[in-house]
Amino acid sequence: MCGNKNRIMEEIGVFAGIPGITPLTIADEALFRSLVRSFRSPDNLNFEDSWAYIMQATRVCPAKFHSGDFFAALTVKQDHSAIVIPNYFSPFFKLVEEFAALLARTIQLPIILKNVGTEDVPALTAIGFEPYRKDERWDESSKYDDQTFPQTIIDLNSVVSAFGRKFEDLRRELRCPKLSCRDYNIYFDYGDVERLLLRKDVRMNGLAYDAEIRFLEMDSSLNTVALIFFLEGKPVGFSLSDRISEKCIAFNSIIRDYSIPGLFTRLAYATAKVAKERGYRFGNLQGAENEGLHRWKRKFRPCKEIQKTHLIYRQCTQS
Repeated sequence: MCGNKNRIMEEIGVFAGIPGITPLTIADEALFRSLVRSFRSPDNLNFEDSWAYIMQATRVCPAKFHSGDFFAALTVKQDHSAIVIPNYFSPFFKLVEEFAALLARTIQLPIILKNVGTEDVPALTAIGFEPYRKDERWDESSKYDDQTFPQTIIDLNSVVSAFGRKFEDLRRELRCPKLSCRDYNIYFDYGDVERLLLRKDVRMNGLAYDAEIRFLEMDSSLNTVALIFFLEGKPVGFSLSDRISEKCIAFNSIIRDYSIPGLFTRLAYATAKVAKERGYRFGNLQGAENEGLHRWKRKFRPCKEIQKTHLIYRQCTQS
């Protein structure tokens, strides 16, 4: 019994000793999805309510707090400069502030609340959260990580039909040889997709593998669409999309062979087509860290954009 307790403490690292915090594991998927259904509307479009996103966002020391009306997913920022809450569920903002105060007081690090909707900023700043200071940012390349530019929502019916002048550029890119795809199977396809991911990691100077390897561990299911793509029989791409609501699916990951021009767009389009076939009306292409990626998403003619931001709680860390 003692050995098992020590193992759990090691798994949650810096959070050990804080009552109510336990490791966040794949076994928590059902709990998370039930909270999304309870706290969000059936028309929910928010990317952070995708379970696959939570798995990716909490890859460093994944943990959770769940007590009564409050749930928070927890992680440690990669440079260990802050505790990060990528998503939470609560009917009361005060519970969020009380939990952030507990973390800041116990761990003596600022708490970054991610994926904050602009409509919630006034209420959260009124109880102790703050925007970034002028000299602060998530990292050198992006002020608010993948929320530097807004989440992009596409109408899958419009994109798949690609009708009209506004989709001219998209249709042009789709004239290349057609891809074939099927559901990804972790037992048969893991090695092929991992090789694509390793090449992407080299291209991105070591920033891809740790961020995306968890997606390769998720098969297609009732809530998840995992696809592997082939060109002339050769594996050239992978995509993983995950349920947000009955109407909307999140485009969590696209891994591709970078030597094939235009493949990124073709994989995104093929993923949209399958998502539409499986009953979804909208797709969330998530936010973007840079303007180039944000502009690329616009070729799918988004029907809506959702701006998110970060807030920080640091009151108990200041001397």
